[in-house]
Amino acid sequence: MGEGADDGVRAVSTVRGWVRERYEAAVRSDFVRSVAETMATRIALVGVGLVTSVLIARSLGPEGRGLQATMATITALGVQFGNLGLHASNTYYVARDRKSLPTLMGNSLLVGLGAGSLLCLVGGVAMLAIPGISPLPPALVALALAAVPIGLCYLLLQNLLLGIGEVRRYNVIELVTRVGMIGLIGVLIIGRAVSVEAIAVAGLVVSMVAGVWAFEVLRPHANGITASFSALREQLGYGVKAYLAALFSYTVLRADIIMCKYMLGAGPTGQYSIAVSMADLVYMLPVVAGTIAFPRLAATEDPIERWLKAKRAAKWVGVLLVGLAAVAAVLARPAVGILYGDAFLPSVPAFLWLLPGIVVLGVNSILQNYFGAEGVPPVAFLSPAAASLLNIALNLVLIRKFGIRGAAVASTLAYALMLVFSMTYVVMSPALKVARQRRA
Repeated sequence: MGEGADDGVRAVSTVRGWVRERYEAAVRSDFVRSVAETMATRIALVGVGLVTSVLIARSLGPEGRGLQATMATITALGVQFGNLGLHASNTYYVARDRKSLPTLMGNSLLVGLGAGSLLCLVGGVAMLAIPGISPLPPALVALALAAVPIGLCYLLLQNLLLGIGEVRRYNVIELVTRVGMIGLIGVLIIGRAVSVEAIAVAGLVVSMVAGVWAFEVLRPHANGITASFSALREQLGYGVKAYLAALFSYTVLRADIIMCKYMLGAGPTGQYSIAVSMADLVYMLPVVAGTIAFPRLAATEDPIERWLKAKRAAKWVGVLLVGLAAVAAVLARPAVGILYGDAFLPSVPAFLWLLPGIVVLGVNSILQNYFGAEGVPPVAFLSPAAASLLNIALNLVLIRKFGIRGAAVASTLAYALMLVFSMTYVVMSPALKVARQRRA
C-alpha cells in the first residue's frame, strides 16, 4: 500500500515537473510572448470595437448606422481587392532580406497612394456614370473611397512592421489609434456635431495617423526609400498566389452564411451568425499565432528547420485550441442566453458542431503560413479552393435537411479536407525529401 502511494506521489511529481518545464520554456520563448501580447491586444480591440459600435449606433440611429456601415464595407472591399496579396509579399520579402525594406516601403506607398487612388477614381466615376449603382449619396461615396488608399498604405506598412519583428509597436499602433477613434467620437458627441460625414472624417484622420506612425517606426530601419518596378513585379508574382489562397480561404469561411440566407431566411441566418461569431473568437488564437509565425518561418533558410518550427507551432496551437474549445463548449449556452436572449439559443448546437472544425482549421492555418514561407506552392490555394467547392455542395444537402446545424457540419468537413490536403503535401513534399536526404 505504501509502495503504491509512493509510486503515485512520484507520478504526480513527474507530471508537475514536466508542466513546470514546459511553462518555463514557454515564458522564455519570444514567439510565445509575442503571441500572448498580440492575443491580448486583439481581445482589447474586440472590446474597443464594441464600444465604438455602440457609440456610433446610439449617436446616428439605425439609418445613420446603416450608412456608416455601408461606407466601411466599401472601404474594406477596396482595400481587400486592391492589395493583390502585396501585404503578404511585404512580410515574406522583408523577413528574408532586411535590406529590401527601403524598396518595399517605396513600393507600398506607390501602390497604396498611386494604384489605390486610381482604383477609387475608377470606382467613383462608375458610381456616378451608372444610375442606381451607388448605395450612398455622392459625398459619402467620396469619403468612403478616399479612405481606400490611406487604408491600403497602412495595411502594407503594417505587414512590413511584422516582417522586421516590430510586433509590439504594431500592437501599440493598432490599440492606440482605435482608442483614439473613440475619443474623437466622444468629442463629436459632446460638441453636438455627430453625423455620418463627421464620423467618416474622424476615421480618415485616425487611418492617416496610423499610417504615418507605422511609416515613422519603419523609417529608422531603412536607409532611404526607393521604388522599383522590377521588385514590384516579383512581389506580384508571390502576392497573387497568396491573394488567391486568402480569397478561397475567405470563401470557405463565409459561404455557409450566404447559403443559409438564401435557403433558410433571415431568422435562422441571424442565429447561425452568432455561432460563427463565437467560432471566430476561438479562431482568433491560431490567426494571431500564424501572424507572428509567418515572418519567422520566412526568415528561416533551412527547409528542415523551417518545417520543424511550423510543426512545433501547429502542435501547440492544436493543444491550446482543444482546451479553449472545451471551455467554449461549456460556456456557450449560458453566454448566448445572457448576451443575446433565448431567441438565439438554437445557435448553440451549431456552434458545438463548428468547434471540431475550428480546431483543425487552426492547425491548418499554421500550415498555410508555412506554405507562405515556402513561396506559396499550389496546395496553398488549391486546398481552400477544393474545400470551398465541398462546402457549397454539402451545404446544398445538409442545410435543407438539418438547418443551421447542417451548415456547421458542412464547414467542419470542409476544414478537415483542407488539413488532409496540407498534411498530404507535407508528407509528399519533394523539397522536404531532398532536404532530409542532404541532412542524412
